[in-house]
Amino acid sequence: MEHAEERRSAKRNRVTQLQFYAYRLSVRSGFSLLHSSGKLFQQYVVDAYVKTEGSRLNYIRLNQKDLRVEFYRGLLDALTTRASNNNLRVGKLVIRPSSFQGSPRSM
Repeated sequence: MEHAEERRSAKRNRVTQLQFYAYRLSVRSGFSLLHSSGKLFQQYVVDAYVKTEGSRLNYIRLNQKDLRVEFYRGLLDALTTRASNNNLRVGKLVIRPSSFQGSPRSM
């Protein structure tokens, strides 16, 4: 889907996943097969949410260096120490930024 021109200075060729679903789910005048589908519509909305949220989490996981996570080194050390004291194996620690909607830090 082509991206409509906006006032922003950065130009995009494509829309984001969130913009695409916002366009698809918007209510317009006239008949909408999507909105009239009952439980299939609900499943579509849930699938769209899960895909968008998974995409956002994947971006955060892959771009930890760009998100300045090194400032949280003390937090990472504390979590690693606590896990080793409780004999737990630690995987890759990923810190979500406070701007991530739905996280306890954003509340």
